[in-house]
Amino acid sequence: MNLKQVNTRISLVILASVVAQQVYGNLKNFSVNNENLKIATPKNWQVAKGFLSSAYTFFGPYKDGRRPVVSLNETKLGDYNFNPKELEKTQNEYREGRLKWLKRNKGGLLHFIPYKNIKWPHIGEVHSIGYNYTLLGQQFEERTYFFKCKKKVFNYSVLMTLKQKKNHNQTILDLMKSTKCE
Repeated sequence: MNLKQVNTRISLVILASVVAQQVYGNLKNFSVNNENLKIATPKNWQVAKGFLSSAYTFFGPYKDGRRPVVSLNETKLGDYNFNPKELEKTQNEYREGRLKWLKRNKGGLLHFIPYKNIKWPHIGEVHSIGYNYTLLGQQFEERTYFFKCKKKVFNYSVLMTLKQKKNHNQTILDLMKSTKCE
């Protein structure tokens, strides 16, 4: 590689870092029941500690009377060992619970997002499930992501309209994927 190519690559890395800083800022520390997590929070998002019993709630930009919301919590699962085959079997229980909630609240199911085992850069095992529904004339997506840090299970809960998903889904995924256990 010649000097010009090296300089070009260095410039691209610096540019990417500057853009990332403008959107996310630095990783911020979040303490949840004596566990420290670092999360890159978008600069135009608000963070509230203890909102509606969540350890932390991340609020996206307010538009059209709504904002995307991501909640972070430690679960009561302790040092739970994820068994993907068992978790796949519990999809029916999840589905039945969501259908009851929709019926009680006069909502309608659009579709379920099946259980999925994924990886994030700093967390090797993440388990996700969700569903899309209509309620009060709006279409929503609700998803839950379970992950482990130092033998404790945490979860992110995401709620947004499908319209918001078009604009904020990548930001939300980037926020969650940035999570580091300290």
